Amino acid sequence: MMEAPAIYAVSMNPFDGSGEQERIAAWSELVSLERAQRISRFRRWEDQWRSLAGDMLVRYVLKERYGLPDSAILFKRNADNKPELVGGEVQFNVSHSGIWTVAAYHSELVGIDIEKVGIADMELARSMFAPAEYEALCRVSAERRNRFFYDIWTGKESYIKALGKGLSIPLDSFSVIEEADGIGAGKCGSAIAEAESARLWYLRSYHVADGYALSVCTLSPVRSNGVNMVNAAQLL
Repeated sequence: MMEAPAIYAVSMNPFDGSGEQERIAAWSELVSLERAQRISRFRRWEDQWRSLAGDMLVRYVLKERYGLPDSAILFKRNADNKPELVGGEVQFNVSHSGIWTVAAYHSELVGIDIEKVGIADMELARSMFAPAEYEALCRVSAERRNRFFYDIWTGKESYIKALGKGLSIPLDSFSVIEEADGIGAGKCGSAIAEAESARLWYLRSYHVADGYALSVCTLSPVRSNGVNMVNAAQLL
């Protein structure tokens, strides 16, 4: 069986940013000048932190888990403008929301999405979810609805990110729920049939923290090895 994707997560200080401004400055020295200048334009330190943490987390895991030296960690953008490692030994994808930045690594295409759970936007679901997804969302109990909305949302985003096609793929053109019971978004074995080919994509939800939804999408059934937590201090 193919090795499960590796999932890593790092969180910021959610209170006052104590020490994080210094961390941002240190991290900015480790990325390209163009990247550092682009990130510095973000007005909020939280946005700067999340963007840089994604860069640092990718590099950290490529070195620590995959044994790549700094000289081998070079990035490019593919035809769909998706960042990838030169040489393609390891596929990766990054997402962030709230205090969390997460990344997924795999030997094949992989997508990841994390969202802080809020109130289910039923009007958005009606207009952007597949009919089966919206109907299932309407059927679930009120206490489950918010979480279920974000399980569907992160599942859809992780699929689009794995493909690297962005919003050129209409969100209502595919479903991420298990049709059998209509309430299985993100469970292992949930499959998405790709319209252009016979490929199946598989989803799984992971727990990173209470109040967050996290989904990963790959081309093979996803086994769960859990989420590897990294301290921000390790990323220098």
